[in-house]
Amino acid sequence: PATGEAPQLKIEEGYWYISTDGGASWTQLGKATGEDGKDGEGGDSIFKEVTFDDNFVYFVLADETTLKISRGANGVQAVAVVPDLEDGGVLSVLNEFTLRFDVLPASSAAAITSLDPSLFRVNLVYTQTKAQAGDELSLPITQITGSDGRINVTVDGSSLCEDFAIGKLGASASLSIDDGNHAVTSGYFPVRYDTQRIRKLVEKQWLYPDVVPHLVRDIGYSFPGYYFYTDDSAIYAGINPTNALKGPYYIYQLPNGIIKLFSDKYPYWYVCRVVSETEIEQRVYAQEYEEPYNQQDEYGWHSGKWNRLTLIDTPKKLLWKTMAVCVNGVNVALTESSDPHGVPTFEHYLQGMEQTLPMVRMNDSGTASCFALWDVVGKIVVLDRGEISFSEKLNNAYEAGAIGVLCVNNSPDSPPAPSLSSVNPAVDIPFAMISQRAGQMLDGHRSITFVSCTDPTMVEN
Repeated sequence: PATGEAPQLKIEEGYWYISTDGGASWTQLGKATGEDGKDGEGGDSIFKEVTFDDNFVYFVLADETTLKISRGANGVQAVAVVPDLEDGGVLSVLNEFTLRFDVLPASSAAAITSLDPSLFRVNLVYTQTKAQAGDELSLPITQITGSDGRINVTVDGSSLCEDFAIGKLGASASLSIDDGNHAVTSGYFPVRYDTQRIRKLVEKQWLYPDVVPHLVRDIGYSFPGYYFYTDDSAIYAGINPTNALKGPYYIYQLPNGIIKLFSDKYPYWYVCRVVSETEIEQRVYAQEYEEPYNQQDEYGWHSGKWNRLTLIDTPKKLLWKTMAVCVNGVNVALTESSDPHGVPTFEHYLQGMEQTLPMVRMNDSGTASCFALWDVVGKIVVLDRGEISFSEKLNNAYEAGAIGVLCVNNSPDSPPAPSLSSVNPAVDIPFAMISQRAGQMLDGHRSITFVSCTDPTMVEN
């Protein structure tokens, strides 16, 4: 009958046996050698030959038909990642990227790519746990290819979190192949976001069609870095290159292809999308519900309008050039006014040259009564933030004969861009903010050195 418990077959001492009671009793059927093929005693084998190698078993039927069956992961003895970086790490993005692995024996590379993709797993673990990021995830595999001892595993990285993309969160990954009978793993290796790949996507110079060329920007010139301008005409116009995003910024590409550029210092960021080879659109997004960012877009972000930028026909060499204060061998950035009202910058005032000038550290706020106690004629004045406005400090310093003012921030945070809205129109000396740490470093000094910097990595905030 074709119902009930399935029969069992075995070969014992050259004969076939069958059991229909789960192996309790066995009935002999005939020879299993296939020698004569008569009177029901055996018969010709359906297989002419059975052979195997490291990767496959080959069944050759009597009619010469060959069945090729994979031996699964059993043919693989070892698998190891091929690193992109000297420390053994690999590069990834938030889109599709490919991991490369060497396998042993080399002949197994082509064979294991024929396995069901469900037997492969790329497991990723964040090396610093955070509430908003899962500790572990499996990256979806989109393609597996291989030959000559190497396999390429393409994965979808869109599930990776943004903290990983900007380097605030580390990650390690491994590849495992498991067919249920045999498993092999690569072990864990570091994974890092490929900022250079994104840099190549955006390393073009764009300008707004309706503004002057010095607003040309290069997004992605340095990681971390700054918004750069083509020349120091922006500085003369009162625009501090380090203030566009308040210092070091992060840049990466979202899974939908849009490039995000932002800083920890401001509650807004820029996004860029390529419209064509010669045009790009830029938009500002804000976390706060405020004018002019009072409309939510498809991301749920409050945003302004898209601005169209055009690729420059003849790209200019971009320079980062500004003055910094050198204290004990450390270059400290100056934060100047974004709306200077005619007040020159230190770059302009010192004509971009390195100079050491006499200095007085007042250790007070710069009121008129404070200046009456200090000899500041022909000197750079270093005073403290607070009590009166920046404009009043600058007016008082000018009236007292100072040649420049540095105002020390009153907290460890990056200093703000000073507002000079009520400065005396006659004032022609520069004013800038420096960090609280820089002010402490200047205690006891009688001179100050200004240096011209072309490398933003050489300047501390």
